[in-house]
Amino acid sequence: MSQFKACCESIARSGFGILQIPDAMLQDYKKIIDGYSAIPQAIKDEFSFAQDTDGFFPFGAEYSLAEDHPDLCERFCYWPAHASKRTAFEFTRSTFVAAVGSYERQMSELAQGVMDGICAEFGVQTLAPFRSASYIQLCVYGPQAKDSSRKYAQDPHEDGHMLSFIKPTREGLVLMKG
Repeated sequence: MSQFKACCESIARSGFGILQIPDAMLQDYKKIIDGYSAIPQAIKDEFSFAQDTDGFFPFGAEYSLAEDHPDLCERFCYWPAHASKRTAFEFTRSTFVAAVGSYERQMSELAQGVMDGICAEFGVQTLAPFRSASYIQLCVYGPQAKDSSRKYAQDPHEDGHMLSFIKPTREGLVLMKG
């Protein structure tokens, strides 16, 4: 049995599964992680589109339950559905955005395949493509998060996503069954 089929079976049984991402995707992921710290604050400020939940958002801009108890991270969101609105920005031609776009395309194919596999596990018709309603979100936990006395950098919360693909860069991610 392939790891992909095993993952879909696991999701159908337990609600989560584990996949090894392909090498090309992993290389794009590394470019994203390595490139983030080199992006100047001025570009992060300019390339922030709150109305679309797209681009860069500063430390503490997102919260789960209480506005005065924000997540202890910066974040970057990339919606392929909004990409055409951003072409006037030079940053869209950067190696960072190229890596994000490549990673998102691969992730989208992977996600559609996982959803199709889950549907097959339940013997139901596959869902319509959902890429236009999907996005990539990178949460970056810097030194500010370490200075906190909080137990978690994010309050426990339910994202409500159809699928979440999570790739931690170090220990610390806590997933709880609801």
